[in-house]
Amino acid sequence: MRQDQFAALVGVPVSTFLGWIHYDRIPDARTACDMATALGVSVEYLIRGADRENVKTRLNELQMRKTMGRIEKQVNHIQSEIVRNGKPL
Repeated sequence: MRQDQFAALVGVPVSTFLGWIHYDRIPDARTACDMATALGVSVEYLIRGADRENVKTRLNELQMRKTMGRIEKQVNHIQSEIVRNGKPL
């Protein structure tokens, strides 16, 4: 999306949008909410570059994947033992 398109989407003049970028100006709260909505992110993400809730969710997902990896490894070991011995451990 071009800068002029995004400015129109959030309802501000292109000059205002360029001011935010080039002169480190900050939009008002209502406009920040409109920007976040248009981008599908939180206002916190716009300000900080991270969203605590998304970070927590991502950490939980990583922990679950790690746990699932351990479980899959154990299941594979058990299946190998069953095949090798012809019976469960």
